[in-house]
Amino acid sequence: MKNQPMLVYLADLAHDYFPARQFVPLGIGYIASYANSVVGDSVEFKLFKSVEKLLDAVDDRRPDLVGFANYIWNYALTGFAGRQIKQAYPNLPIILGGPNIRTDEAGIADFLKNNEFVDVYCMYSGEISTAKIIQALSGKDPGERTADAVRGLDVEGCYTLRDGALAGSANTDNETDLDFVPSPFITGVLDDFLDDGFIPILETNRGCPYSCSFCVWGISALNKLKKFSMERIKAELSYIAESGRAYPQFVFADANFGILKRDVEIAQYLRALYDKTKCFSNVEMYWSKSAQDHMVDIGRILGHLTHTYIAFQSLDDDVLSAINRKNISTEKLVSLISKLRGYTHSTRTDILVGLPGETYDSHLRSLEKALG
Repeated sequence: MKNQPMLVYLADLAHDYFPARQFVPLGIGYIASYANSVVGDSVEFKLFKSVEKLLDAVDDRRPDLVGFANYIWNYALTGFAGRQIKQAYPNLPIILGGPNIRTDEAGIADFLKNNEFVDVYCMYSGEISTAKIIQALSGKDPGERTADAVRGLDVEGCYTLRDGALAGSANTDNETDLDFVPSPFITGVLDDFLDDGFIPILETNRGCPYSCSFCVWGISALNKLKKFSMERIKAELSYIAESGRAYPQFVFADANFGILKRDVEIAQYLRALYDKTKCFSNVEMYWSKSAQDHMVDIGRILGHLTHTYIAFQSLDDDVLSAINRKNISTEKLVSLISKLRGYTHSTRTDILVGLPGETYDSHLRSLEKALG
């Protein structure tokens, strides 16, 4: 019966056998909320962070599709779970998405060959491509919702192996207004995780105009800035803050918070929510590398709630040139840190090891400058 509801499990796995900060699975939350807006009640979604809960759920009630979020920090855990599921249910389709993959076709083919449990990989932002896969499967009889059926789909932005050869195409998603994705907070998709004490993580925009060669944001496919509307952002912040829950912190996943002047307004709104609810005590964000004057206003507004986080990566001119970072002014960033020192509670940076052109001595010099 083609009208029989479809069951989809989406997993953003994290090790949970010891106490650690755990964040709501925002990425798969977006995928579920958008897909639900496309297919409606014909598909049931269940989201997982725990590998144990996922594997138990698969055995208890076999889904029609499993999707994993693939990051560098959960790659091994995802591989363990995916292989366990594929071994037990060879015909169950499994798809992956996320940044932990090379973006050239040779790299994609290697990934799929080395991760044989993956039937399809969705590149870049996966809301639209994943929804198309789900929509195609939901129109089939339950017995036809198979791994072979998924591998046979031609969906833009997805790759698969057919007879050992790579088939597919890069993502052609040109959406600039991100509000087409319903909020996974406001729709209640992430409520269970908030109830369990997971830390809320939010996006106000996506993309990065810089081209740092070591960074996933640095590729051309992700260098255009896309925004959620201010109305949407404020509604999400209010939903989270006024729910009666308490959180250790709010986290913004933007690559460059403060790159837009409107981020001052977001900071003001967030500060007002803190003053009203006191439901969180810290705001974590990745400050923009543009070092614009209005970023000082953000620090002044948030004050003790946040720290100054400027990721230098290296303070050696040759290394910065090698990683395409010479267009970011170290002097302006240092000046920004000085201006923010009287407002935020501390200063933090990142100095990476093993960048192109880096030597033992140059790395030590970067550390000395950062600590000085």
